[in-house]
Amino acid sequence: MFYNTGIRLSELLNLKETDVDFHSDTVKVLGKRNKERIIPFTNKFGSLLKDYIKEKEKIFGLVPELFLTDSGRKMYPKLIYLIVKNHLVSFTTLEKKSPHILRHTFCNSLIE
Repeated sequence: MFYNTGIRLSELLNLKETDVDFHSDTVKVLGKRNKERIIPFTNKFGSLLKDYIKEKEKIFGLVPELFLTDSGRKMYPKLIYLIVKNHLVSFTTLEKKSPHILRHTFCNSLIE
């Protein structure tokens, strides 16, 4: 989600399923200073997101939060940081491995 949309960690933590619009392939986020943004995503990412939501609902039922812990609770910043850091070890030798690095990578991809 970070790499495909460039959203901030705080934005990801507060995402609800209702913030995702699969008809227009967009996600609505509430950013800094309560500024609402509409962010597009690709069809391919939308398909992955749909599959994720179906699996999440099979396991936890109807829960408004988009991303949950293994126990079905709302995710928290440290957990997301650790997940991203552990996955980035396989892809980069950069010393700093954080969700914000993926935001920068997203932006650099757009520029290229």
